[in-house]
This record gives sequence, C-alpha cells and structure tokens, in this order.
Amino acid sequence: MSIAVKLIRSIVPNAKITKINTQFQQSPAEIGQADIIFGSLDGLRNRHELEKFSRLQRIPYVDIGMDVTRPDGMPVIRGQVIASLPNKPCMWCFEFITDEELNKEDALYGEAGHRPQVIWPNGILASSAVHIAMNLLTNWTGKASQQTLYYEYDGNKGIVRPHIRYEIHADDVCPHHDY
Repeated sequence: MSIAVKLIRSIVPNAKITKINTQFQQSPAEIGQADIIFGSLDGLRNRHELEKFSRLQRIPYVDIGMDVTRPDGMPVIRGQVIASLPNKPCMWCFEFITDEELNKEDALYGEAGHRPQVIWPNGILASSAVHIAMNLLTNWTGKASQQTLYYEYDGNKGIVRPHIRYEIHADDVCPHHDY
C-alpha cells in the first residue's frame, strides 16, 4: 500500500481511492469521476489536453511544473502552480500555454526531449497545489472563491508568490473554454 493511501485511510478510513496506472487519455471514465485532478505532466501539449478534459468534465484541475535552465551557466529553477477552474481563467488566459510555446515544444521534441526535474522544488510546488485543493474542497480560509489560482516559484530564492498574470486576469471569464 502506498504512503498516500495509508495517509488518506488514516484520515478517512472509508475514502474511495482509485489508482490509475495508465495515461489519462486511456482512462477518461475513471478520471471523470474525480473531485479534483492534479497534473504534473511533461510538456505543454499534455497539460493542454488534461486541462481541456477537466474543463469538459467541470472538474477543477491543479497543475504543477518546473524547469531548470542555465542561461548564464548557473542553474535557475522556476516553477508554477496553476488551478484551472470552470468559468475562471485557464492556462491560455494566463499566457502559460501559447501557440508559440506549443510550436517551440513540438520542434524540440525528439531532439532535446523534456528536461529532467528535481525532487525538492517539486515538493514545494506539490505542497502549494495541495494548499489550493484543500481550500477549494473545504473552504478552510472562508475565501476559496478569492484565492490565488496561479503561483510562480523562484527556486533560487525559495519564494512562492502570486504570478503577475493572475493579478491581471483574476476576474476574467475564460474565452477559450465554453465550460
């Protein structure tokens, strides 16, 4: 039994837990029954597909991702947590996914592939994603409808903060999805 299952069972002994060991596209019926979907996928195209699926199903989707680059020879760690909710801004609204970025990614795939990830920054991002999800599911702050849905992470400084694009688009209604 996995650590996550043991932890969930210690809190809610009768919780319905379904493990899905396939790509999300191969298990739409099972994933479509979820209360919330978490994604930590390689590549923007996969993120776009899972966001589109979650929007069609009207299921909140919380995505995390990070990258390590070396623009000046020194490693730079950047990441994000984005919650995509029905009738709220999506990853396209926040300009996280764009046609230009998808085309760039498609051109690189197979040559450079997706970059390897690092465990500790992903842990910080995952904790931030759980923060968003817990507030969506339980409204423990009393302000779930006002919470930030797009955070940026500066791994070099160890800072998680609301992304400027969230502050600009927080009240927008998504024009990319009719759901």
